[in-house]
Amino acid sequence: MKKICFVIVMFAFFLLYQGALADTYKINYGSPRDGSYNGGPFTIEINPPAGQVYTTFCLERNEFFTPGATYYGTIDDNAIKGGLKGGPNDPLDPLSEWLYANRLADSLTTAAKSRAMQEAIWYIEKEIDILPAGQATTYYNLAVDANPSDISWIKVLNIYHYVGTTKVDDQSMIIPVPEPGILILLGIAMSAIGMASWRIRKL
Repeated sequence: MKKICFVIVMFAFFLLYQGALADTYKINYGSPRDGSYNGGPFTIEINPPAGQVYTTFCLERNEFFTPGATYYGTIDDNAIKGGLKGGPNDPLDPLSEWLYANRLADSLTTAAKSRAMQEAIWYIEKEIDILPAGQATTYYNLAVDANPSDISWIKVLNIYHYVGTTKVDDQSMIIPVPEPGILILLGIAMSAIGMASWRIRKL
């Protein structure tokens, strides 16, 4: 019995691990969006055409991608290329993490708020020198007042593609990821299902 349970749990984690290695990401324009600039919101679909979809914003201003295209990606704590001023391996700022975790829903109520969210993130990540007045400043001040520490489930998705065998880095996006505890619970749930079905077959 213990051996069967162990095998089921290990198989569950193997599937999760293989799925993480094989992830692809399709990125499109999100809504509501101010089309007069190149910022977000955008949507990221994991493993299209039937994957989980998240709303996201760009972390860098001088990196680009093609909306509607599918990319590979790595989940990191930093932007690989670093954008305009961050330098290589630019860590994600806790202020950006807090804004994404706490103000995402509000920022998606109007195109002006969506643009303000993108501008506030760009300012925090040192991609623009001047913080626009109005809602962008409001978002920024809310994050500063919150004085956040690192939020472990907010990460950076660094997307890339290949030209032949050459890897080309495209853009860094802010996204949520499952916490390790969630994966453990999923593995336990899958093992419980396996044990239940085994007992039913035995009866």
